[in-house]
Amino acid sequence: MLSAPRVPAIEMLIVLLSTMLLSDVVEAACPFAGSRKTSYKLPTSHPEVSLATYNEAVSQVDWAHVKADIVELLDSDQDIWPADELGFKTKKKSYIGLFVRLAWHCSGSYRESDGRGGCEGGRQRFEPELSWMDNVNLIHAHQLLKPIKAKHGLGLSWGDLYILAGTTAIEHGGGPVLGFCAGRYDDADGGSSVALGANFLWPQVADWQQELYPCVDKEGNPTPTGNCSDVSGLGASTIGLIYVNPEGKQMFDGGTRDPKPEESVYDIRDTFGRMSMNDSETVALIGGGHTFGKAHGACKGSAGDAPIKNPVDPYHGTCGSGAAQGKGPNVFSSGLEVQWTTEPFRWDQEYWQNLVNYTWERHLGPGGTSRCRLSRALRELTTPLNPSWACFSPMWH
Repeated sequence: MLSAPRVPAIEMLIVLLSTMLLSDVVEAACPFAGSRKTSYKLPTSHPEVSLATYNEAVSQVDWAHVKADIVELLDSDQDIWPADELGFKTKKKSYIGLFVRLAWHCSGSYRESDGRGGCEGGRQRFEPELSWMDNVNLIHAHQLLKPIKAKHGLGLSWGDLYILAGTTAIEHGGGPVLGFCAGRYDDADGGSSVALGANFLWPQVADWQQELYPCVDKEGNPTPTGNCSDVSGLGASTIGLIYVNPEGKQMFDGGTRDPKPEESVYDIRDTFGRMSMNDSETVALIGGGHTFGKAHGACKGSAGDAPIKNPVDPYHGTCGSGAAQGKGPNVFSSGLEVQWTTEPFRWDQEYWQNLVNYTWERHLGPGGTSRCRLSRALRELTTPLNPSWACFSPMWH
């Protein structure tokens, strides 16, 4: 039986939301914020928007109206990317989890080593962030938000829209929020994200990430396992991920992939520390974030080609067939087929309660990835414990 202490997740999530999701980047804390410099010369025909023009436009946005449009989207079900059907006791289709993930993955690229990253610039809609492994299928969230962006125009930047969508999703699910700060100015390209980690060749600019922040171990040597230490200056432990591998620390014993989640606790503290988070903020983010939505690994397939390889039909997915291929119940994202709580469209502390109160075991899920599930003894009980519950592997020890 797990013996971890209970966590006052609500109070800690309030602290976290105020620092990560609800606050804009401050130039004093982030020297790169507001510089508005692109990484390479844009085509002469590329439209430029002055900061003064943007400031005037943002002052005219009806934020209550934007928020109402987001709420309407959260409870809808769109053909272009069907909503997850969530819940064991109550079934409900909802985009809440998708937009919480969107906001976190946009803001979670921030790193303390040089102040780069974060959602200012809205660069998640460009390469290289668009094709990062951890951002798989988020292009569909961008598409769902396009009508709202078009409706409210220049003053509603993509960076603000991503964060407001996540903040509104948490509030709509009953979670605690402190407010929303607007004013993120969109970049015209994604070049400023190259230094955060490009897991493929970037033709327009020099390989900043490899030159300035190579993935190395604690001794400064290249690491064949892909676990980048804090010595590297990178924000994540693995290129293309936001923080740590969800299956657990990747170990390669004799060349065989053998993730060890019990060793991830050190990576979690180290990696979130690179984002300037303490333990309580880290716990709040992991527990609060996994209160909503689910992960996807419907079969031993894949999400399909990333946008960098297939810009016309990215992430088509290989699970299922026909019009439903790669959509709805056939989505493949992380490869983990998991929902963590009974009703993951509603705010509660069940994630932590389940983690602490039940015994868990390592298990290979339908997507072919490692996760944890209820122990066999608990799965065989006649009490209404749902065998589909699972937990986020790096936290199960």
